[in-house]
Amino acid sequence: MIRKIYFFSIFWTVIVCVLSNLPGNSINNVGFKIPHLDKIVHLGMYFILSFVVMLDIALRSKVIKKHFIFSFFYSFILGILMEMTQHFFAVSRQADIFDVLFNSIGSLLGILAFRIINLFFNKRIVSSQE
Repeated sequence: MIRKIYFFSIFWTVIVCVLSNLPGNSINNVGFKIPHLDKIVHLGMYFILSFVVMLDIALRSKVIKKHFIFSFFYSFILGILMEMTQHFFAVSRQADIFDVLFNSIGSLLGILAFRIINLFFNKRIVSSQE
């Protein structure tokens, strides 16, 4: 029996983990100064993560409300774990509560974007059933 593998979710989770543990000064060397660029990056990474988790679920089954909750908590817990990793293990990185906040906002926006796109393009995927 072939097991269901959530390739996109696993792939993007690995990307988030790697990027979250790169030295902090590597992101600021883009050639120009953007205020709070790290927060924008956090928001974007977790937006994509929650969107991809929802997409992987939708490709395999009918999406129901508990999948939205799962996607958010998956992203939220990963964000907290990455901040703890930065605090305890990463060199030249430090944990920041505002990173967790922007991770959470990005996750919620990713889920909202999935929901909106899904409503316009494929209404049959999302069910209101529990």
